[in-house]
Amino acid sequence: MAPLWLPWMRRRGGVAADAPSAHSPAPPEDPRPLADAAMAARRWEEAARLYALVVERQPEDVAAWMQLGHSRKESGDLAGAGEAYARAQALAPWDADIALNIGHLRKVEGDAHAALAAYEQAAALDPGLEDAVLEAQAMRALIAEGRRLPRHALTGAGRLLAAADAARDARQWREAARLYAEYLQAEPEHAEIWVQLGHAEKESGRLAEALSAYRRAVELAPLMADGHVQLGHALKLAGDHEGALAAYARALELDPSRSDAWRELRGYAAQGRALKALSGRPAEGDAAGAAEERPHGGIAPAAAAGAVAFCTIAAVNYLAQVRVLHDSIRRHYPEARFIFCLADGPLPEDAALPETLEVLPAEAIGIPDFPSFAFRYEVTEFCTALKPSLLRLLLGELGFTMVVYLDPDMLVLARAPQLLERLWREAALVLTPHLRRPAGARLPPNDLSIMRAGAFNLGFIAAAQRPEALRLLAWWGEHLAHNCLERPEEGLFVDQRFMDLVPGFSDQVHIERHPGLNLAYWNLPEHRLTRHGEFFEVDGEPLQIMHFSGFDPTRPEILSRHTQMFRPITDPALRALADRYAGLLQAAGYARWSSAPYRYARFASGRPIPRLARRYFADRHASWRGDPFATLEAHLCAPASAQAPRLPRLLEYAWSRDPVLRSVFDVATADGHAAFLSWLERDGAGLLGLDREWLERLLAAAG
Repeated sequence: MAPLWLPWMRRRGGVAADAPSAHSPAPPEDPRPLADAAMAARRWEEAARLYALVVERQPEDVAAWMQLGHSRKESGDLAGAGEAYARAQALAPWDADIALNIGHLRKVEGDAHAALAAYEQAAALDPGLEDAVLEAQAMRALIAEGRRLPRHALTGAGRLLAAADAARDARQWREAARLYAEYLQAEPEHAEIWVQLGHAEKESGRLAEALSAYRRAVELAPLMADGHVQLGHALKLAGDHEGALAAYARALELDPSRSDAWRELRGYAAQGRALKALSGRPAEGDAAGAAEERPHGGIAPAAAAGAVAFCTIAAVNYLAQVRVLHDSIRRHYPEARFIFCLADGPLPEDAALPETLEVLPAEAIGIPDFPSFAFRYEVTEFCTALKPSLLRLLLGELGFTMVVYLDPDMLVLARAPQLLERLWREAALVLTPHLRRPAGARLPPNDLSIMRAGAFNLGFIAAAQRPEALRLLAWWGEHLAHNCLERPEEGLFVDQRFMDLVPGFSDQVHIERHPGLNLAYWNLPEHRLTRHGEFFEVDGEPLQIMHFSGFDPTRPEILSRHTQMFRPITDPALRALADRYAGLLQAAGYARWSSAPYRYARFASGRPIPRLARRYFADRHASWRGDPFATLEAHLCAPASAQAPRLPRLLEYAWSRDPVLRSVFDVATADGHAAFLSWLERDGAGLLGLDREWLERLLAAAG
C-alpha cells in the first residue's frame, strides 16, 4: 500500500522531489495517539489518514490495521476498509473479531451471502461470540425469505433510499412514494422496498397502488412473512376478507411468531369468519385428502412449509380434558392443527369430536412390536412412552415445521410468542424446568422430590423440524421403548429423567423460563398469580399455559392430589381459575368419560392385567413372539424353574425380586413353599396388587 504522506524521502539528483512546502505539516513522530483521538472524536477521514501512517511504520500491527478499516468504513471508503481488514486477517487468521467486522462491512455493502460467510467464519472461530451467531441467523433468514440488504447511504441509490426513508419518517407519504418508486426504477428486485412503497401509497389513500406494490413484493420474495402480512392489511381495507385471511394464514405458516397476523385471524374468528386453509385441512371433495389414501391413521400431512401442530396423548378416560385443551388451543392458535394420539381402543360412537380435533390411533404411529410395547406399560407409562415417536412422525413424515406437545390436563390461556420465535429461529427442542427457583425444604414438591422426578416437566415439550431435534428424539425414543417406567428407586420416572441429559448433548436445546408457560402446583409457590377479569397474569406476565396435573373437577377446592399444598385453595385468583377449568371439564363430559375402561388393561380373555404382570414382562422379556395380550396369561401361570420349580412364573418373579421375601421364605423346601403361599393368602396378594381371581388361579397353579 502506498503511504498517504508525501514521499519526501525520495530525492532526484540530490534535490527533494515533490518535497513538502514550508507550510506542509511534518509527519508526527508517533501518530497513534492522534489517530486514536481523531477516532474518538469521530473525525473519520483524519483518523484513517493517521492510522495509515501507523501501519506504514508498523506493518505487522494487527490492531492498527483494524482501526484503519473501521475509520475508512465510517468515512465511506468501503473498498479501502476491505483492504485494511483483509490485511489484518492475513496477519491474524485466528481472530474471530476480524471476521465479524468483515461481515459487518459486507453487510454495509449489501452483500448478504458474503456477510453470512464472514459471520459463520467468526462463529466457527469463537462459538461464544454471540454477535456473530445472531448476525449469521439474521442473514440466513434474510436470504431464505428472498430479502435484500439496503444499499449503503453513500451510493447514489443509497442516498435516494435515505431520502425516501426520511420522507416516510416525516409522514410525507406522497413524497416518500415518489422517492421509493424512483429507487425501484434502478433496483426493481428489492422486495422490501416494494413493501415500503406499498405503505406510502396506502397512507396516501391510493389503495390500488398499494395492493400492486405489496403483490410485487410477495412475487419477488414469496417466503417473506412481512410481505404477506402487509398484503393482508391492504386486502382487508379493500374488503377482500377471504384474500386477507389467506394472506395472514400464509404469513403464519412462514413465521408463526407474527403476532400481528395472529391478532387479525383471531379478530376474523370472533366475527364468525373462517377458512379451512387456516387449519391446514383439505377442502371438501379433495380426493387426495381422503383418509383411506393417507397413512398414519388418516392424518393429513402439513399443508405448507411453516405449519404448526399441537398434539397430546391420552386414553378415552381423559377425553373431556382433551376436548377442553383442543378448544383452548383453537382459540389462541387458530392457524395450528391439533393431533390427538389415542392411546386406547376405538373411540365410542357418542364421542362426537369436532372436525378440527384429529385423532391418531397409537398403533398407527409405527412403533415396532406395538403389542409388546403396549403390554409393557401402565397407562401413564404408555402415554408418556409414545411422545418421541409421535413428535418424530409429525416433524418427519407429516412435515410439520413446529410441534408442541401438551399434556391433556393443560389449559391454554394466552398465546406464547416467545415459544414460536425460539422454534422458528434457532431451537431444536424447548423444555420448561420444574423449578425456576430453589424450593428449599417446603412441603413436596421440593428440591429433593423434583430431583427424583427430573429437572424438566415433560408435560410440555416443543420441537422444530431440524436434524438435531430428530436425532435427540430418536435417542429419547430408544430409551422409552423399554425404560419408560415409574421406578424412582431405580432412577426412572417415566419419560422425564432422560431429558436431564439433553441440554448437555446439544446447544440447540432452549430452556424456557417464562413464568406463565407450564404453571402448575410444583412451581406456583415461586410466583404471584393475579386475575384481571377473564385474564390471568403471573408475575406481571400473561399466564399462557396452566397445567392442572392431579386435578379433580368434582373437588375444585383442591388443586392437585399429588401435593398437600393448596388444600384448600385460598388464593382467590387461583380458585377462580380452578373453578373455570372444572366447569369446562364438566361441560365437556367429564362425568361420562372419566370412568371409561382402558383397552390395554385386560388380557384378550377379559381378565385384568395385574401391575405385577407388566413388571414381569418388562424385566424378563425384551420382546415377545406374538401378542402378549393373547398368550402371556397362560405363560404367567405355568411352573417356573430354577430355585422355585413349584411356583408359577408370576409368583416366582415376585419372590425373586424382593430380598425380604427371599430371606424369609425358602421356596425350594416344602415348608418354605407352604409358608409363602400362606402369606400370600393372608397379606401378600394385596401387597403384590393381585385381585382375588388372580390369587386363586396362582395358588391353584402352585399346588
